[in-house]
Amino acid sequence: MATDSDASMATTGLRRGPRRTKGDATRETVLRAAVDLASRNGLAGLTIGDLAKAAGMSKGGIQGCFGSKLRLQRATAESAGNVMEREIYAPTLAVAPGLKRLMALCENFMSCSARTDFSAGRFFDKAAAEAGSKPGTLRDLIRNLYGAIGHRVADCAREAQTLGELDASADPQQLAFELTALMGEAARHFRLDDDATHFIRARFAIVRSLRPLLTAKSPTLPDIRPPKRRERVAAAILR
Repeated sequence: MATDSDASMATTGLRRGPRRTKGDATRETVLRAAVDLASRNGLAGLTIGDLAKAAGMSKGGIQGCFGSKLRLQRATAESAGNVMEREIYAPTLAVAPGLKRLMALCENFMSCSARTDFSAGRFFDKAAAEAGSKPGTLRDLIRNLYGAIGHRVADCAREAQTLGELDASADPQQLAFELTALMGEAARHFRLDDDATHFIRARFAIVRSLRPLLTAKSPTLPDIRPPKRRERVAAAILR
């Protein structure tokens, strides 16, 4: 059953946007390179020189696109947020609202995090740690973008409660905090050792957290077994 928000987003997606220009394409190329660089070096370490080299442009061309380093940093954060929207959040609109969409959202997040080419996730981990001690508009932007996954999970939990698929006494925000903590920790461990077993552990823990909250209307959750000790899984299996 589609919700009003689904219909609104679907309609918006059908509208023809403004014609793309060469400048738009150039800016997108630069921002893709910026997200990748910042995911490794941080926003503070994002230099015009390194970005010009990565994007195959002159320093003057980069400066002409953004004007200042702060504008470049903000545009980079927004670009990473757009990637998250496109690859993690938007695909869940094709899934029925409620518990199924919540599970799809968690699955999308972990599947993307298991990809070596998905720099947006690494970007937000680094940017959040970096901006935490630096109050200002950039930190506010990163806080809002970084927190989007938790807000989406909470929204899905509320939908599930409205549909009678999740215990009405559950706190959606607390549930979102716990599930995103599990997913984020799995992603961080994976980046350290390339062992996708961490995502299986997170999936198992997510299902275990949800089972006590199920109702007679709840869809069936997947039966996931925890990995055996020292069992290692190739990331390619999860992609």
